[in-house]
Amino acid sequence: MATAALAPEQVNEISDEEIERLEEIMSDTLTEAVEKCGSQGLPTLLRHMAKRLEREASTLDADRPPLSDEEVKASHTQLMVALGKKEENVMDVMGPSIGEGVPEVAFYPEEGKAPTFFYDTAAAVKNPTLPEGRQSWGYTTDFALFEKIIWPLFKELKEGTMAVETGISLKHGTPEWEARETDKELAIKVAEGISRNFWTTVLATVRVQGWRPMWMLMVLYLILVSYPTCVELYLNALKGGGACDSEIGFIRAAMHGLGFECVADGSFSAEEKYTLFSWVKERPGGAERFQVWLIVHHDPDDIDVENICDMLHPCSYNATAPDLKRLAVVSAPVTDGRGERADERLNAALGKALKMMQLAGEGQGEGLELSLELF
Repeated sequence: MATAALAPEQVNEISDEEIERLEEIMSDTLTEAVEKCGSQGLPTLLRHMAKRLEREASTLDADRPPLSDEEVKASHTQLMVALGKKEENVMDVMGPSIGEGVPEVAFYPEEGKAPTFFYDTAAAVKNPTLPEGRQSWGYTTDFALFEKIIWPLFKELKEGTMAVETGISLKHGTPEWEARETDKELAIKVAEGISRNFWTTVLATVRVQGWRPMWMLMVLYLILVSYPTCVELYLNALKGGGACDSEIGFIRAAMHGLGFECVADGSFSAEEKYTLFSWVKERPGGAERFQVWLIVHHDPDDIDVENICDMLHPCSYNATAPDLKRLAVVSAPVTDGRGERADERLNAALGKALKMMQLAGEGQGEGLELSLELF
């Protein structure tokens, strides 16, 4: 629906009567929607309406309009090509091109030699924006010290022998499950735990060459500590330039080398304005398989706050290990393609999502019952 933009001086001229009329239109629309669809889906409907209205408001903001569908698609295409996919395959998520461009790096060292998997992985990732002959993303990376410490731990993860923490696992539909599902005190506890453990590995604010080892170590540690305790790990990123693309490339290559199965290799959503990757790995002892999601957002002005809130939402089955849920921001530029601060807008979106999640856990939003429908 096309909407005429109001000039700034016209905004304050909207009368109380006009505002009241708009509220009546919204109320009538909601009433009609409930009559047709029932009240059960009303929370979801309201969220979609709020998101649509927020997008319309952004469109009316002449200073910083959201990216168009064409711009978002171009951003996705550029990312996937930078990761090594052919342009004709950038929309191929599960076809023959899955994993295209991921470098093959040996995990196990040659006999008598020290392991170099993580160094080799960083060196194999390419950054096409660097000068010819220096396009190895890890060309300044000295990872030898870290490799000695973490490689034996990742060997257990790769081989499926890493111990998984035990907790309370309840079967869906049992009285115990139902009791936990409606436990508001537990919902608040889970929400607080998820919020406290919302991590970041972004080091974009410091311009030094030796940032790669620390960034790599933090991302790898995040995967390592989540495997025995969490059923889901959500990694959020904001599309940036060549260095940010290479960070995505490193995660993609490391997951492949560690034996994770790729189940989504660059799934593109024009509506949500993100590109999604996902990997799974079985865990011992009857635990649910471990799933890692990597969501690359393309527009800092139109980040799907509702989607992040859904990721954060306190679910009853995420109350204890080994079924916890963790989120992190792993990659973001300081500025966007327009040269404007992007990190601040990402922080604002994450802040909104955390606030919405906390209200839900406290019973002021949707409770645990809805959370089970969101996943």
